Amino acid sequence: MPKECCAVNCSNLCVRGSGLSFYIFPADLDRRNKWIAAVNRKNWYPTEHTVICSEHFIDGQKSNNQFAPNYTPTIFQRVDSPMKRKMEAQVADFRRTASRKRRIEQTEITDQQKKKAKETRMQELAESSKRQEEARKLEEERRLKEIEEQQSLEEERKDVKKMRGRDC
Repeated sequence: MPKECCAVNCSNLCVRGSGLSFYIFPADLDRRNKWIAAVNRKNWYPTEHTVICSEHFIDGQKSNNQFAPNYTPTIFQRVDSPMKRKMEAQVADFRRTASRKRRIEQTEITDQQKKKAKETRMQELAESSKRQEEARKLEEERRLKEIEEQQSLEEERKDVKKMRGRDC
């Protein structure tokens, strides 16, 4: 047997293909009491099988964010149209704020990534510069050794020439 929405004057049934969602009352006592107060039935308490349909939530679905207007069911036949519009405006404001926060967070993450990438590039440039300096020093040392060897060879030749000149 399909479950029926517990809201007064609501006859929505929990059946497949209805396009509605049905929610059981929360286990959290504080939130559960808010839902019971919203249903506003005298001397009534939900069982573990009691459900409420998505039509009683501003956005058509419940929210687990306690600051969201659709944290508790608020749309009932006893609620007049201006109140519903006000609540829908609250949901829109909440969404805009949440969207803005996400964009800001994403921007901060992107900025952090850019900063990290820049730091990495700077490190790579510093390391590259260091390697180039080391290579330059090695090349300079090699040239100095070549010059010293050439000078040493020149001195040996001169010595050999001097020795030959004495022998004659």
